[in-house]
Amino acid sequence: MDQDDVFVIAVKRERSTDVPADWIEVVRGTSGVTVMGDASPSRIQVRASAEAISRIRDRFSDYLHIESLIPHRLS
Repeated sequence: MDQDDVFVIAVKRERSTDVPADWIEVVRGTSGVTVMGDASPSRIQVRASAEAISRIRDRFSDYLHIESLIPHRLS
């Protein structure tokens, strides 16, 4: 399995009325995805493999922004 990375997945503002109502459940049920924290109706943070993110992008790219979370280190 690939190393998992953390992603923020958010509904595109202009598609908020069109996004499938079950998108969070579909993302949550995708193999290789672990939800981190609570989801809101428009945003979810996940730890996921590259393969899982690819499957989510294939299905929902018209509706969702999917971005890697960039960790910030305090020194």
